[in-house]
Amino acid sequence: MEEVKYLMLFIEIIIIIAIGYFSNYFIQRTLLAYQKNIQLSEAILIPVRGLIKWFIIVAIVLLICRQVGISLTVILTSLSGVLMLVAIGFVGVWSVLSNVSCSFLLLIFPPFNFGDTIEIREPDKEVGVKGKVIGLNLFYTTLKSETNGSGHTLIRVPNNIFFQRIIICHSGEKTEVLKVSMKENFDEKI
Repeated sequence: MEEVKYLMLFIEIIIIIAIGYFSNYFIQRTLLAYQKNIQLSEAILIPVRGLIKWFIIVAIVLLICRQVGISLTVILTSLSGVLMLVAIGFVGVWSVLSNVSCSFLLLIFPPFNFGDTIEIREPDKEVGVKGKVIGLNLFYTTLKSETNGSGHTLIRVPNNIFFQRIIICHSGEKTEVLKVSMKENFDEKI
């Protein structure tokens, strides 16, 4: 008796998958015919086709879960909790990811080299941060700013700032190509 129950469940799952597959096939063919009749651009239709495909896949998975006995309420509650955790985690590491990705862009498309003096300004202001580039790592670029006396100040600028502000670059006499260093040796560059 138990084998018959599992066999019927298996057959129901196969029927759900088949109906989903043929529904997707029929809808996609209808969209292609519609596109040819009104000469709709493929660029417009691709996202619509993908959205329909994923909607059908999610519907199939939810129907199979329901047939197996998994409550849809439990699935939706778990899914919303996971999505909330992902959103909180994404917001929490947003600035870190931004700085890391910007450091790679600075290496690929370098707007300045080691030894150059750069000035970072706000669009509407004349005054900004100015210093000689002496270091770059995955999170920030280090500038050496001369003070009025004989000393200097190290300024660490987050790498994403270079894509948000106006950068004025004054080429230095002795420059080196940018490369990411995990440990900066300031004694050599100062």
